[in-house]
Amino acid sequence: MDKNTKDCPTDIYGNCCCNCKHLVEVRCHPWNKTIGKGSIMTNLGYGCSVMYPDENINEVQSVIFRESVHGLCEMHNKNEKE
Repeated sequence: MDKNTKDCPTDIYGNCCCNCKHLVEVRCHPWNKTIGKGSIMTNLGYGCSVMYPDENINEVQSVIFRESVHGLCEMHNKNEKE
């Protein structure tokens, strides 16, 4: 992912979607008919799984799609692995 680039619009605390633990990468698939058709190696965008506060990724059934890795919402939760 193109995290923490010079164009990152972090807030005064350094928060951005690119360093949030809820961010997941969405990739293309060759069997798609239109949206997201392509190689699984191709990035389509990003997803936010923040709507599932139990943080059990196995329970996530949908994500909120974003075209950019950068942004910020009120549910930001810094990824401690960064």
